[in-house]
Amino acid sequence: MFPGRTSSIILHRGYSLAALGSGNAFFPSRGAHGGAQGDGVKHKHGQKDKVKYFDIPRIPGVTCTPDDGGPDAGDSEKLSPGQQQRPPGLIAPHAALDMPTAVVNPEFFNRNPRNLEMMNLAVRRTGWGLEAGRKDFHNKILFERTPFHTRASVLHASGRTVVSASTEEFAIAKFLYRTTDISAAKNIGRVLARRMLETGIVAALCDFGEEERKGNRVAVFLESLTESGIQLEEGARIKTPNPYGSLESRRLK
Repeated sequence: MFPGRTSSIILHRGYSLAALGSGNAFFPSRGAHGGAQGDGVKHKHGQKDKVKYFDIPRIPGVTCTPDDGGPDAGDSEKLSPGQQQRPPGLIAPHAALDMPTAVVNPEFFNRNPRNLEMMNLAVRRTGWGLEAGRKDFHNKILFERTPFHTRASVLHASGRTVVSASTEEFAIAKFLYRTTDISAAKNIGRVLARRMLETGIVAALCDFGEEERKGNRVAVFLESLTESGIQLEEGARIKTPNPYGSLESRRLK
């Protein structure tokens, strides 16, 4: 923490973490335990009294060890055998080096709820083939033009809007001459594509009919998405191999 100095993390009941280096002038206040505030209390030997910190709740990722005062500390700064007992779960630095590090945990818990969708392993909704709008998707691109504004968004299968871009945003509208022309549609596509990539979405379903794709604004909007690296069709789902699939196909025949 401090260049050229040996620092250690010291704990005490009722105090927070503090980094104290050998010969460092920073010392936390003693608080209710008495003593001066700021730089600590000087003893007759000229050494400053370092505040000892113990019994603080364990913080994940922080290895804490009691400070023995260092080689230049006096007898008053050395801890008693009872105080040298570390709280449960804390490992000394020298003991951590002796632990086996070649063992790898075979279990991995993925906390990304959309990871299976990105890998094309998640199951999509099926059975809506006769409906007008497709529902077999994870993310779907929507484009809307009103008399005054142009909007575009990405709809998730759960019904939530993941990403959106609109000329109603002043940060976008101030660069446009009009909010409903072809230039607005193209720039909305660029902004939406950038936000999709920042979110982690690289492919989404584009459920526009042939008549809609012939429109100038929709065509320019989709072209800007493609140029920015967005795929307008989601990949096919990777299915788990079924050892009884051949028997099922025979029964259907």
